[in-house]
Amino acid sequence: MITATIKEKKKVKGVTTEKRHIKCYHSLDKARKELTPIAKDMKVARQKAEKGQIYVEPPVSIIAVSYDSKSEKNLLLEMGAIVTTENEGDQNGY
Repeated sequence: MITATIKEKKKVKGVTTEKRHIKCYHSLDKARKELTPIAKDMKVARQKAEKGQIYVEPPVSIIAVSYDSKSEKNLLLEMGAIVTTENEGDQNGY
């Protein structure tokens, strides 16, 4: 089971609101379907920051993730939803 804490920011009339909620995924396919677009937006923001631009946090981002099995961990690493010592070198080109 994958458990993800997701943060959503919305700006309405100059007022920024932030919501955090926890989602549990019992299926890897459902987790992949819902978390992949969020992870892609986060990856693009990190890449822009590496190029020297100002880091702009995406409106929806993953704050924390927990997993039970190695296959779930591999899925999260593959998507880029989590950054560990195993995949941080890939982002910097090492």
